Amino acid sequence: MRTRLTVPFSVCLAAALLCSGRAHAQASLDFDDGRPQPTATVQVDWLLMHRNRPISQSLIRTQPGGVDILNGDDFDFGMDSGIQVKALYQLDADWSAEFRYFGIYDTNSALRFRLPVGGFGEQTNPPSGTFNADAGSFGEYFYRSDLNSFDLNLRRALDPSFTLVAGMRYINLNEHLGGLYNYAGAAPGQEKLDWNTNNNLYGFQIGVDTKLWTSAGGRLQLDGFVRAGIYANDASSTFNFRFAGGADSGGVDSQLHTSFVADAGLNLTYNVTQSISLRTGYQFLWLSGVALASEQVNTTGFIQAGGIPTNINFGDAFYNGLNVGVEFRW
Repeated sequence: MRTRLTVPFSVCLAAALLCSGRAHAQASLDFDDGRPQPTATVQVDWLLMHRNRPISQSLIRTQPGGVDILNGDDFDFGMDSGIQVKALYQLDADWSAEFRYFGIYDTNSALRFRLPVGGFGEQTNPPSGTFNADAGSFGEYFYRSDLNSFDLNLRRALDPSFTLVAGMRYINLNEHLGGLYNYAGAAPGQEKLDWNTNNNLYGFQIGVDTKLWTSAGGRLQLDGFVRAGIYANDASSTFNFRFAGGADSGGVDSQLHTSFVADAGLNLTYNVTQSISLRTGYQFLWLSGVALASEQVNTTGFIQAGGIPTNINFGDAFYNGLNVGVEFRW
């Protein structure tokens, strides 16, 4: 008799546990169930970004004849990786603090070309004198750019889907354009040229974060963000030139300039658990009024007279690309 009662009881107990497990699983999938917001959030993203080509302007030309050997827009940076880290801390129901780091490292492009037999020269101001090359001579140019950004913001949630953001931001954009001429023939040797620019941007930005769409249960979520700010740019431009077998020459110029920076993006988040999410998105960054290395060739003085920069040219840099990462909440 005892055996007959044990089997039905075991079946009922297993069924009850199964139903309880299913109910718990269904509840755990609901990410919009009114639970308290997390106190802290950390997002870590890997970036794959593309930097726009420099503007079209002649850098090296044949002399005489005036045919371009190297133009600014010959440099194609392709796709480069970086990292983005964001940390948020909830101060109360409406206010939170945000720290963000954004970096794109070693954006670069390299070009190699034959030097014309006869004469050529850089398009400085005024154009530099004629450099003579024999057959078999060639030139190499390398362009590198590094971008680092830090910002600290206060956030005010107007409702669950819309948050105002305001804070301070520092951006450093450092660029290098280097040229090397390798001479063959009766007088072999090398000549080296280097342009370096450094931008230190200090400013204030405002923006918004918004939830654009949330799936039933809150498993998937689409967010958008916009930031824009005005910056004081402490910029410098340096030029160095070394004749074959000679001493270095060149100079430096610095200037305080007003710059503008804006960025925007979309992110799709998949909530794996209440504490961990996977993220992917696409974002844009625009810097206007920054000193770019390729745009300083035309402001460099006559190279044979020392090549001292006569001014600083300011232009635009535009980045766009993917981000993929993970988010932690507690």
